[in-house]
Amino acid sequence: MGAAPSLAGLPRLSDGTLAELEPLAHLPTITSLALVDNPVSKLKDYRAFVIALLPRLKVLDYKRVKLAEREEAEARLRHGP
Repeated sequence: MGAAPSLAGLPRLSDGTLAELEPLAHLPTITSLALVDNPVSKLKDYRAFVIALLPRLKVLDYKRVKLAEREEAEARLRHGP
């Protein structure tokens, strides 16, 4: 069995907006992502946005994604903030 897809150490994002993370949606099999030191991780709704964007994500910034957190994030994405 192969290792689960994960990303860590992405380069710093240029304009610091959540929209910069949207290309990650083209990588739907990502199960782990770490952007702790990236300025975008400090933005309001960052965690919910990324969780809703990546349906198989299990760990974000070294913290487990809980089912209730995923459900809330997906509802927010569908209905707006």
